[in-house]
Amino acid sequence: MINMAINFNKSSYIIVHENSRCDFSDSSFAVQISKIIVLAIILFSSLVGNTLIIIIVYRRPELRKTINFFIINMAVSDFVFPLIAVPFNIMEIASGSLQWPIYGTVGLTLCRLRWFLQSVSITVSTESLVWIALDRFV
Repeated sequence: MINMAINFNKSSYIIVHENSRCDFSDSSFAVQISKIIVLAIILFSSLVGNTLIIIIVYRRPELRKTINFFIINMAVSDFVFPLIAVPFNIMEIASGSLQWPIYGTVGLTLCRLRWFLQSVSITVSTESLVWIALDRFV
């Protein structure tokens, strides 16, 4: 039998399983290395792919159309997200700690900037997709 507790938080409730954990810090060394390699491949392919899209549209004047500017907008956004998120995820896996590595005012600023830019990047990509769909519809 699974033990469950219900925590009431304002108008919503959350079901908490006492035996469930979403913690990946108990991973073996091989799993950690595998995660780091996959994240490094994602980072490299994302940076190269998005850079190529930006360069191609920049160098070819016939590709400078409204739809392609939305694609460039999304490519820049998709360039920023892995540049910010992946190195810190690799660091967290390698160190086994979720503690922010930079202290002081600079560390606090970078920490807040990380979460802000990740949120903005996801929002910009989503909005670009919506505008591309609207442009294609019209």
